[in-house]
Amino acid sequence: MKFNNQKVASLLALAFVLVMHGGILIQYLSTADTYTLIFSLTLPSTILSTVVAILVAWGLWQNHSWAWWFGLAAGLIHLTKMTAWLSQHYSLSNLPAMGVFVTYGITASFVLVLFIPQRHGDSNATTPSQETHSK
Repeated sequence: MKFNNQKVASLLALAFVLVMHGGILIQYLSTADTYTLIFSLTLPSTILSTVVAILVAWGLWQNHSWAWWFGLAAGLIHLTKMTAWLSQHYSLSNLPAMGVFVTYGITASFVLVLFIPQRHGDSNATTPSQETHSK
């Protein structure tokens, strides 16, 4: 079975959406606070993250080169913002909940998978951004 990094990255983008919305749902189920559920789902950052992740996932699945660049930029921006937020609010003696680590891990994996060359064993292997769109 051939490893297709764009398909894996696409699945990671969808996993990010599921984990993000799953965390919101778990928070609602544990508190039964409808206002918090509605507020969390209608935050501009939640809506923007969901739309971008789904758009990137679709674009990567379809092998569009713009999706590689867009996903890379979005992933790096998200990692930068999340790292800054984690360093400001937490320390080694005060760690965040497991969901934060899962989200960070999915995003970091997404960015790393985008950098894996598409053709393994080829001395001239390139990333998807260097390949021309063949459709």
